[in-house]
Amino acid sequence: MDPNAKGDKVEAMVLSDLVNREFDVLIPFSESNRYDLVIQGEAGFHKLQCKSGRYKQDRIIFSTKSSRPNTTGSTREDYRGDIDYFAVYSFGTEETYLVPISKAANGEMTLRTQPPDNGQSKGINWAEDYLIDAQLRDL
Repeated sequence: MDPNAKGDKVEAMVLSDLVNREFDVLIPFSESNRYDLVIQGEAGFHKLQCKSGRYKQDRIIFSTKSSRPNTTGSTREDYRGDIDYFAVYSFGTEETYLVPISKAANGEMTLRTQPPDNGQSKGINWAEDYLIDAQLRDL
């Protein structure tokens, strides 16, 4: 699937999930913004960057940086200071996850849907903790 078409589809799925939960969603006029959607919660407005989560072997993986062209090729930029949440849609789980920027890994983040085979439990980001309904309670 074309990357732009995939991004549009992810954004539409996140938008649908938010509207179905009766959130007012604002869509920026310009694509030059670092965020895709804005929602209003009790604590104010929250900027969301929509990302596609690749589902592979009980893991949802998504990029926490953007790639922008420059004179030497491209540069990868962090979203800190520009957004409040990553809104991650996974076609593999058909779920939306909201990850606060303050908890996001640098570069790439993995959400686990099942315990790893080695029994590790420390340092794991559990997908269920970031499901949209779990995170929207805190807004």
